[in-house]
Amino acid sequence: MKSGENFPHLRRKSLLGDVLCAAAVLAVALCFWLPRNGRGDLLTAELTCNGQVLQQWHFSRLDPPETVVWEDKTIEFSAKGVRFSSSQCPDLSCVHTGWLSRNGDVSVCIPYGVVLTLHSAEESSTDATAR
Repeated sequence: MKSGENFPHLRRKSLLGDVLCAAAVLAVALCFWLPRNGRGDLLTAELTCNGQVLQQWHFSRLDPPETVVWEDKTIEFSAKGVRFSSSQCPDLSCVHTGWLSRNGDVSVCIPYGVVLTLHSAEESSTDATAR
């Protein structure tokens, strides 16, 4: 005799409980995942050199993808985010950082003091970004 044959109502409650538990776990996971990856129109890319803001780009205005050349650096914008796609600096740390796609992501060209930062266009009371 299989377990549950005499108690079919227990098997049904167990299945319903499993489905509800899985749905709750999925809902909690989405609450943590969406704010980090959902870019929408709220992010701004900012290029600074030695602390001075050189240029800002708002993602809501970047359609279609765009490539910007600043001195010897090429900055690429796409659906993936923003990145230094090429540079003439000796260590290429800015290029190796890859795509910036979330609030607080930063790519730095150390030899030239150039910083590319992605930040929220909304006001935020956050003092730092933790990962």
